[in-house]
Amino acid sequence: MNWLSIPPAPRYLGDCRKKIYQNAPDVRSPSRRVSGRRASSVTADATPKADEKTSRLVYLLTEIALPLLGLLLLFPVPPATAASPRLCEVHNVSDGDTLRVECGRRKLQIRMQCIDAPELSQEPWGREARDQLRRLMPKRVRIEGSQRDNYGRLVAEVKDPANKRNLNLEMVRRGKAAVYANYCDQVEYFKAQERARQAGIGIWERPGMQQKPWQWRREHRQEESWSLSSFFRW
Repeated sequence: MNWLSIPPAPRYLGDCRKKIYQNAPDVRSPSRRVSGRRASSVTADATPKADEKTSRLVYLLTEIALPLLGLLLLFPVPPATAASPRLCEVHNVSDGDTLRVECGRRKLQIRMQCIDAPELSQEPWGREARDQLRRLMPKRVRIEGSQRDNYGRLVAEVKDPANKRNLNLEMVRRGKAAVYANYCDQVEYFKAQERARQAGIGIWERPGMQQKPWQWRREHRQEESWSLSSFFRW
């Protein structure tokens, strides 16, 4: 948007206010609208209720909405930008795609972007994925991301600042995590997964739900819900 094409805010708002008043009905009190002998015969009941509503609307537009619009024109909000990368200290690796870090004095829980590792309950795949990530993880990492998931975790790529290695992508390359296709549009992840699948390493050694952790969680939640409902029915 070219801000130079916008007319000066005071003159522009003044023109808008003038047009609104010109098009609005005359809703002044009867005593001010008429003069002479007719003034005594006009009462307040003669003003339609619709005109009273219009009067309130005109007031809101001219005295509140237009000044706020003027502030937006004078001080435009800059476009949102992605959060800058931050260097953080690793405190704990919870599983194959989740870790806790401290960036300065701020503690964050990180959900690694684009990947989905087997849950710890999916033995032995979940434990192997967690152990692999712990071996790859340096003491300090570079966090690149700005979005939050439904659990409040920061979704980000985790990189080793020493060699700039992308640990998210490395987990896929080693067959310890699958690409979370619904939340990933980066081609290199899918290429790395296909190579791991063809090599038959990690979760691709044999068919199973370890290759689709998201589906395993959904079915597991359904089983838990069914068990609870059966318990209460009993």
